[in-house]
Amino acid sequence: RGPEARYWLGLTLKSQEQWRPAADTFLQAAAASPQHKLVTAMRVQAGTALMHAGDLPAAEAQFDAVAANDAAENEWRDEALRGKLQVALQKGDGEAVDRLAARFNEQFASSPLRADVERIRAQSLLERKDYRRAIEVLRPLVDSAAEGPQGLEDRYLLTLAYDGEGRRE
Repeated sequence: RGPEARYWLGLTLKSQEQWRPAADTFLQAAAASPQHKLVTAMRVQAGTALMHAGDLPAAEAQFDAVAANDAAENEWRDEALRGKLQVALQKGDGEAVDRLAARFNEQFASSPLRADVERIRAQSLLERKDYRRAIEVLRPLVDSAAEGPQGLEDRYLLTLAYDGEGRRE
């Protein structure tokens, strides 16, 4: 099978939450065609699947490989950095979350993933019981949120932060 077919197979496996087979498919395709235009996407997708499979070190390695590639055509760098943030959150490494979020906001200020990064940062702050800072992060997300699942999640997280502060707003 060609790299495109393997990429789509990996996405199909991922959509079925078959995390390890999806990751293996992406990684095998990337190894077989290291110069293919989809290799960067395959590595990000593999990182996400590995993260869901619970293999955080392997996921982080895939995200690192993409994030370190500062080639202009690499439109997946913001996705990789978001993946690194998700891994840091799962590890409970609040300092890494803060550092990576600051790096993301500096490098990718106009990325459509910025709200996701702020949400990850807020989740980390809530886990650390830093409710005041979580409110500062979440309030703008709630104020600008559209209806839908992300808006509901933002309001829920903000409610948790207010509750932690002992406020009822």
